[in-house]
Amino acid sequence: KATYKTSSVDPFAVFALSARRELSGWRSHPATDAQLGLLKKFGYEPNDVVTKSQAGQLITEFIRRREQGLCTYKQSIWVRKFGFDPSNMPFNEAKAILDQRFQR
Repeated sequence: KATYKTSSVDPFAVFALSARRELSGWRSHPATDAQLGLLKKFGYEPNDVVTKSQAGQLITEFIRRREQGLCTYKQSIWVRKFGFDPSNMPFNEAKAILDQRFQR
């Protein structure tokens, strides 16, 4: 099975989310190891410093998308590169687009 490497892309931009404003006390709290592990499981490896609050917001969004049957973060990156809007795209639609583009 072929794998296609994606560079780390800002998931807030991919999903058209606004990062929550940080409360002054949270700015210095980095994401926990557990949060970083979940982000990696969802396909996002943060290159930048991610706060605990931002990690929580992303994890909530990734879970919401999975529960609603929407495309994943990695799928979103690729379908956007091909000119599609991934914000509300179903998982199977993204899969079909990518299968066709990568001739799988």
